[in-house]
Amino acid sequence: MIGIIKGYDYVDPTVMDYINQNPENVLAITGEKPLERLIEMLINGRLTAIIEDKIVLEYKAKQMGKSDQVKVSGTTSAVIDVYSSFSPKNPKSEEYAKILSEETLKMRKSGRLQELLERYGIQDWQAQ
Repeated sequence: MIGIIKGYDYVDPTVMDYINQNPENVLAITGEKPLERLIEMLINGRLTAIIEDKIVLEYKAKQMGKSDQVKVSGTTSAVIDVYSSFSPKNPKSEEYAKILSEETLKMRKSGRLQELLERYGIQDWQAQ
């Protein structure tokens, strides 16, 4: 049984086709803290696998103190870009976007970005 969060778009067409064509092999959960619940079900042997973004899964498992009990067994080639957004109605949005870009560059140069990424168990997106 594969665990997923109901309503998520898992991006990869092969994964989505499997989910849609094999509902008897998929447990789609809803409600509060769905990823935490899926991880617990996986650890307790109620699921054979869960589908989740690698970074999100690793972070949540680390946050739960379960990193040693969860292993990423594979990834797909599907890639999605994640963006920061600022409301066009906010007159300071352009300024905020510029600050975010500049500060990210400064943090990368100083090593602070790497420190934060390591703290949360996240790999640098430019190193991938």
